[in-house]
Amino acid sequence: MQAAELGLGTCWCGIYPKEGKVSAFRSLFELPDTIVPFCVIAVGVPAEEIGSRGFYGETKVKWVK
Repeated sequence: MQAAELGLGTCWCGIYPKEGKVSAFRSLFELPDTIVPFCVIAVGVPAEEIGSRGFYGETKVKWVK
């Protein structure tokens, strides 16, 4: 929300559990093996304005009690 209010766009990008992405991210940011990067959020000036894609699908969620 804050990024949008500043006129910026964001994109949540998953890293874990893809070992190639985890290794590359660790190397790029010089992270120790004790830290497991989960995701990165890219922030920048959008080339165009698009709405939320809404990937959440209620039919894909299974509640376990």
